Amino acid sequence: MENFYIFLGMVVVSLVSGNPTVEVSSCPGGSVLLSCSCKMRDLSEPFRWQMANNKEPVSVLREGEENLTEDFKGRVESFYKENPSNCSILLKNVTYIHHGIYTCYYRSGTFIYTSVNLHVYGATNDTQPTNCSSPVDYIISPTANKEMHWLISIPIMLGLLLLFLFLYRKVQGRANERQRAQIHRSVV
Repeated sequence: MENFYIFLGMVVVSLVSGNPTVEVSSCPGGSVLLSCSCKMRDLSEPFRWQMANNKEPVSVLREGEENLTEDFKGRVESFYKENPSNCSILLKNVTYIHHGIYTCYYRSGTFIYTSVNLHVYGATNDTQPTNCSSPVDYIISPTANKEMHWLISIPIMLGLLLLFLFLYRKVQGRANERQRAQIHRSVV
């Protein structure tokens, strides 16, 4: 039963500390900011961006060194040199191959990550907005997703708390029954 409580605690911690995916959009030929605030990161450890679709690193940045895959050469601008707690990258001249989920990884005691889902208009069977004729940056605020994350997490945490209390009372009830049975046996 103790293992169950450890598992339950791990589930609650992962729900509370989970990072929501930020949604961003761009027209082909546009530029888009893939945001990653990495305050308190361990500067002796590299941070990296990775695209989930092909498991190849979009950009691996460490001490001014940039290793980029062919699809991203000349298209990625980083900001960490000016501000070490800004691990964001600006992806320029976006094409359909850039459509997908990107993740920023860095170490701050433990590994921390931020995911960004880049939607390139036209990469799927959607219609492009009329203003796609000129490169325009589209960014949906990450705070909107964080607020939604907490709205979803609170009922889950309350449900888990109620489950924990129910199980705790059940275990306590069994312990009390055993104690009463022992007392009854010793009296008889």
